[in-house]
Amino acid sequence: MRVGISGDTCVVPPRWDHMPGKIVERKDQVFIGILNIKKYFAHLATNSKFLATDIFIPLDKLAGGKTGDKAVVRIIEWPDGSNSPIGEVVDVLGKAGENNAEIHAILAEFGLPYHYPENVERVANKLEPGITDEEVARRRDMRGVTTFTIDPADAKDYDDALSIEKLPNGRWQIGVHIADVTHYVKPDTVIDKEAYSRATSVYLVDRTVPMLP
Repeated sequence: MRVGISGDTCVVPPRWDHMPGKIVERKDQVFIGILNIKKYFAHLATNSKFLATDIFIPLDKLAGGKTGDKAVVRIIEWPDGSNSPIGEVVDVLGKAGENNAEIHAILAEFGLPYHYPENVERVANKLEPGITDEEVARRRDMRGVTTFTIDPADAKDYDDALSIEKLPNGRWQIGVHIADVTHYVKPDTVIDKEAYSRATSVYLVDRTVPMLP
């Protein structure tokens, strides 16, 4: 079998032209929209360009969601002959129109994390933020040198800085200081694995979704 493409010819591998179609692996499908709850059922109205119908939600699958809530819903079934799939609420983001709910909806729509798992938060809260005398002794102590951050005053973490000092020979030495995150984040810990899955921090108009808690 040969198929012409823009004047060229490509060869279709044998049997591809009559191979039966089948679903090899089904991707976990989630959609964001607004909940509307009736007496006997509920549905999610979504403006997704990938789904041209509402999602039917049984009342026992609402996870506490209420009419007017922005929610994340996972499709769990699409019965043969039905116009709408069946789903369950996996997260309630808040009332539609509220700033937090809408920002979280944007993040969820693009598959970006908008909160940390509880186990990651627990481990992060147990970290000891102080620096011991033993740790200071292992490093070069620069606290006597004029050092200033290059982050704005409203930054949540100060992780890089510059220093300047005049040397005995009359020259100036500039230091570039970067936070040693590995002091707190050890390889293969839950925090390390969570950061790996996020890959980077995400910066939005009114907030940052950090790679590390």
